[in-house]
Amino acid sequence: MLMCEISFPEKLWEKHHQALGDDMLFQYRRINGNQTLILSEEKIKNYTLCEIEIIMLRRGKTLAKVNDFPFPNMKDQMPTGNRLIAGELDYDCRSLRDE
Repeated sequence: MLMCEISFPEKLWEKHHQALGDDMLFQYRRINGNQTLILSEEKIKNYTLCEIEIIMLRRGKTLAKVNDFPFPNMKDQMPTGNRLIAGELDYDCRSLRDE
């Protein structure tokens, strides 16, 4: 996507998002120091898309200009470095509100 035009970017995403997401989950678990941590599939997809967008932005491009490719919610990036902050941000607000 950085160096060439992709004919079907949505197919590229569908084919590879799982493998990319597995790495994001591994990184998130490492940062949090919790190897059993579970994240929703949607959160993993968004973290993966955020990382792709960051790489694109560093090279003066954006996913927003790639037709038929999902765009991340950049407000929900993977927290890095601080395990306590990451843990606090990982609560399921809906279920807590219901409780």
